[in-house]
Amino acid sequence: MIPDTFSCSPSLMTSVSKTDPPEAQKAAVEETMKYLAKPDIEIYTDGSAMDGIDYLGGGISIRYPNGEKESMSIAAERHGSSFRAEAMALTTALRWIDEGKKCGNLLILTGSQALVRKLEGGAGKSISELENETWRLIYRVARRNNTRLHIQWIPGHCGVDGNEEADRLANQGQMLDQFDTAINFASAKNAVRKHVLKTLRCNEKSPILQQYLYSTGAADSKACLTCGASPDNLDHVLKECPTGAPYRDSLPENPRDALWTDLVRVVEFLRAYYRILVAPIV
Repeated sequence: MIPDTFSCSPSLMTSVSKTDPPEAQKAAVEETMKYLAKPDIEIYTDGSAMDGIDYLGGGISIRYPNGEKESMSIAAERHGSSFRAEAMALTTALRWIDEGKKCGNLLILTGSQALVRKLEGGAGKSISELENETWRLIYRVARRNNTRLHIQWIPGHCGVDGNEEADRLANQGQMLDQFDTAINFASAKNAVRKHVLKTLRCNEKSPILQQYLYSTGAADSKACLTCGASPDNLDHVLKECPTGAPYRDSLPENPRDALWTDLVRVVEFLRAYYRILVAPIV
């Protein structure tokens, strides 16, 4: 059961989107904060990842009613996602509170709407160790001294001072030594998938396709170099080229689906008939 003293909101009182002017987004944040309980501690959190998959950093900007501030930058993980970086920044802030800070009203503001929506679904929706730790800390913080904890989404990059500072701190966290940070298997696997897709560009603009090379002027023909059929596009490579026929049984009925569900099989298939030259994936 979610503690009665915990609440979260993935929206503002006035609806805004990323396409709205920054001034309008900031005004919506300020309006929403007027209706929230005045906090004893106000914390802004943010997370970032280089190219969305590498060198995760987290930023935490802490504000007190008397104007005093504290800040933290953390090296989150070597591989992961921006969402995971945001979650780790939030968890770090909760852990900081749990280690001895006492307050009646605690307000945490994060730039990750997806994260707050996930929290809105309740602890039963948690699937990762990180999410479970976040919920453990929420329970402990909310129940200790009857702390009223509210986690609020706010849009980023719209001139809200605390959010801008948390963003700077998160970027600094990316630059910290990541040598001793833990590697989450699911995050690492997702990072590998994204890296391979980015490198191969497994779509109709992939550099392994003659059709694309021809369109850029880098090839004299759209024809497949191994069988001569034209055009040499993604469907030809995955479904039609006779050179790949001996290895095609390893792919699902719709090979395009495997680009997102089982990329390793696709890479091994392409490698088997020399469409790409990479080491085996183990």
